[in-house]
Amino acid sequence: MKRIVFILLIAIMYVAGCSQTSEPKELDISGRYQSDNYGMILLLEHYYKQVSATIEWTGYSTTLEGHFDSKNNQVIMSGNYFGSQNISFNLFYKDNSLAGQFVYNGQYSPISFKFVNLLKHHNQGGLGNESY
Repeated sequence: MKRIVFILLIAIMYVAGCSQTSEPKELDISGRYQSDNYGMILLLEHYYKQVSATIEWTGYSTTLEGHFDSKNNQVIMSGNYFGSQNISFNLFYKDNSLAGQFVYNGQYSPISFKFVNLLKHHNQGGLGNESY
């Protein structure tokens, strides 16, 4: 009798283990990115659909806010450079890179950022509570 109960328990645990499906992880694009053609540094924090970033360019920095469209892997964000001049980015994420265009002072320019490294103390809500 004990042997039958033991075998049944093992079978139940096996079936329960096999039936668990793991949900796909949300893409986390947080990190430090650098643009070679403009010398910009982008420190990007991705939290669910929201993104916030600090852009460092020509010795000045500004905060950017926006969102991440996970269906198209697209980042759209903007902020005020020097407090009054709007700067905005429309970037697509692919292969650890962000590429698209930015608008500054009414001028459209292509830009690309390459991933450099993860940010310290990052806590991504979409992926759980991992810290880097």
